[in-house]
Amino acid sequence: MYRSLALVFTTHGAQALGVARASLETTIDMARAKIGWGTDRPMSENTRLQGIVAEAAVVYASARDHLHQSTANLWEALERGDEPGPLNGRVRLASSHAAMASVRTVDLLHDAMATSAIFRKSPLERQFRDIHTAAAHVMVGPLTYEAAGRVELGLPAGMPFFE
Repeated sequence: MYRSLALVFTTHGAQALGVARASLETTIDMARAKIGWGTDRPMSENTRLQGIVAEAAVVYASARDHLHQSTANLWEALERGDEPGPLNGRVRLASSHAAMASVRTVDLLHDAMATSAIFRKSPLERQFRDIHTAAAHVMVGPLTYEAAGRVELGLPAGMPFFE
């Protein structure tokens, strides 16, 4: 049995981050190739789109870094032989946050690319569906936030597989 099931559940956050990263790459490729409406310049030269891509990139990167650091903290504690204590909850919370930040990332980019993103042939359309499906999982939903809050307050998590 695992000493910390939280490490198992990081896969939910990691998968969501993969979709978010792919949506950033897709948007960048689309913006470089597509000519903006009413202009003869690529969409990548549009300042509004540049700002949205920057925001999406930092939302993604901060969630990724938080998940990596929380996981590293737990892993190091387990390697030392320490009991995980609240580190389990923090990893679970970081995984949930990664999923929600990934939704935000994909939503920003999907909205920014407008009609270019809504057709089946667009990878961004598939990424939009994938991230919303992933975020619906109970292991990254509101119950995880509530359980993490209870742990931070020194209370039992009250959620299976949390502690």
